[in-house]
Amino acid sequence: MTDDVVEGVDPNEWSPRIAVVGGGVSGYGAARRLHTDFPRARIHIYDRNDWHHYSACGMTFALEGLYPMDGVVLHTPEEYDQMGIEVHEKVEVTGIDLERRTLDTTPGNPVRFDVLVLATGRNPLIPPITGVDLPGVHTLSNYGDGERLMAAMEGSQRAVVIGGGAIGLETAVALNARGLDVTVVEMLPHLMPQMLDGDLAKVVREHLEGLGIRVLTGMSVGRLDPSPDGRVGSAEVLGESIPADLVVISTGIRPEASLAEVAGLDKGTTGGFATDSHMRVLRTGEPVDRVYAIGDCAEVRHAILGRRTLSPLASTAFYEARTIAHHLVDPTYEHRPVVAPAVVVIGGLHVGGVGVTEGGGAHFGLETWGVTASGLDRSRYFPGADLIHLRLVGDAGGHIVGAQAVASRDVNDRVNLFALVISEDIPAERLVDMERAFSPPVQLLADPLVGLLDEFIGVRDALRD
Repeated sequence: MTDDVVEGVDPNEWSPRIAVVGGGVSGYGAARRLHTDFPRARIHIYDRNDWHHYSACGMTFALEGLYPMDGVVLHTPEEYDQMGIEVHEKVEVTGIDLERRTLDTTPGNPVRFDVLVLATGRNPLIPPITGVDLPGVHTLSNYGDGERLMAAMEGSQRAVVIGGGAIGLETAVALNARGLDVTVVEMLPHLMPQMLDGDLAKVVREHLEGLGIRVLTGMSVGRLDPSPDGRVGSAEVLGESIPADLVVISTGIRPEASLAEVAGLDKGTTGGFATDSHMRVLRTGEPVDRVYAIGDCAEVRHAILGRRTLSPLASTAFYEARTIAHHLVDPTYEHRPVVAPAVVVIGGLHVGGVGVTEGGGAHFGLETWGVTASGLDRSRYFPGADLIHLRLVGDAGGHIVGAQAVASRDVNDRVNLFALVISEDIPAERLVDMERAFSPPVQLLADPLVGLLDEFIGVRDALRD
């Protein structure tokens, strides 16, 4: 089943039947990319839901009231039909025959494919808490969840959000903006532990508390208790009963890779589809010809940790779709290991991270250390000048392996810069000497990053001595 002898195709002449299983951002994104690169391909999307192509990243802002929930719908099946892509909604793929190159569908008959893209997405990770099945307990993992949560906010007064990661905090802000009394409960010592270390997480916490959101860290919800009407009524946290007529669980995800069992495909340690460096799925350790997995259901290699992991980011899925298209033309083309740059906006506060945190690196056995600095994001005399908080993480060899930023704006560019720095292993000295554009409305002449890099170099050299 390997394709060591398979040669690349001519994108202008090749007319394969391409099947995409899953209609989320990954599935639709892959279909659009393959349609662009292979204009003669016959592309079919099989989606067990009927939510169309929507932006999951935009749902929390719809909950906040910035636009209607259906504003996150990007394209309808009719629009895809005009592109020449056929969408089969409410059709579930239940089996894969790799030898015959067919899919079993319900409803429907087996369908043939030449290229298969598995983009089956994720499911919410539900903690084993008594009461999680009570009415009024929600997740926010897909468009249907968003619609249900939007409806549930009407008439609700008090909410508990279980989980202090990015989606949990964006949801907490949305509920707060709609007038609910909100408490966030995070079991780890600080908020956003996958993106931030404790010092920058403290900035986020203070911002949330300034909005009137109660934050509890280092604590867990013991159980959810019903109200007299049978709906959720409170959450028990270390003996305290916190009133809640609405609870949102945001404690992580698990990949939806159940088709691996029926098709005999390998799973990785995360439970996602095991893939090779071309995003091909594996069967007994060997890549399967022109069968790929992308998005939240697929494992990728992490550039710093050197291990297979999940990267449930829309930007990662976009890159994976490019990898598939390139690999079909050039079988030597590989998907680069990820550094997972991410940015979220939490009540107007921009929060970003890339690479590993100091705590995350240590958890996986790396010798990590970090330096932090704060300064103005533009000339002090310019109206609106505000603080930006920056952090760099180094490893035992003195390489930059992580970066974090928290500010009221302009975090995205910082994170993208360090995505390149970490991926290409650019030394701190090169960044210090880099020429920079300057104008008072956008940046300080003595940017806080320069001072932080000088401190990074000093600590690195001291550790080497």
